[in-house]
Amino acid sequence: MADPITISLLVASAAIAATTTAVATTQQNTQIKYQQEVAKQNAIAAQNKAAAEMKMRRTETARAQASTRAAMASKGVDSTSGSFLDLVGQGAAAGELDVLKAKHSGDIDAWSLNNQINELETQKKNAWLEASLAGAEAGISAAASGGLNLGSVSKASGATQVIGKTSGNSGMIGVDAIEGAPV
Repeated sequence: MADPITISLLVASAAIAATTTAVATTQQNTQIKYQQEVAKQNAIAAQNKAAAEMKMRRTETARAQASTRAAMASKGVDSTSGSFLDLVGQGAAAGELDVLKAKHSGDIDAWSLNNQINELETQKKNAWLEASLAGAEAGISAAASGGLNLGSVSKASGATQVIGKTSGNSGMIGVDAIEGAPV
């Protein structure tokens, strides 16, 4: 059995490794949160830009239609029927198409930025998972390099027995399983 000083050093090195990993992960997550906030602000800006573009295009269309109506009315053309009404309707349709194109463009920009936000959230979750695994790996690595024999558990302590076989339902091949029955 390993002496208490070796075990204490191994536990301390595992704790230091886990703490270092946690600090690095916290810093990485802080950076990701900042990037997410920037992307959120950019998505809002894209929507606002699209709304302003839509308003501008509707105003331009209304002005063009008013100008056309005024020009035709000054020449004595009936604006309530016939080809003039078709012309005004086509102008309105073309103007509305421009408005919808501006809206669509803004929606695509916002959608892309929202996807970026979701990807950053996934990175943040993965960072915590990787940190947890790195901490566990550091502890195992420290125990292995310190010469601690994890398979030699004292029978007198009433501890569980370490058996070299796969771990039941986990499906992980080659992993030592700890059986729950006392030795």
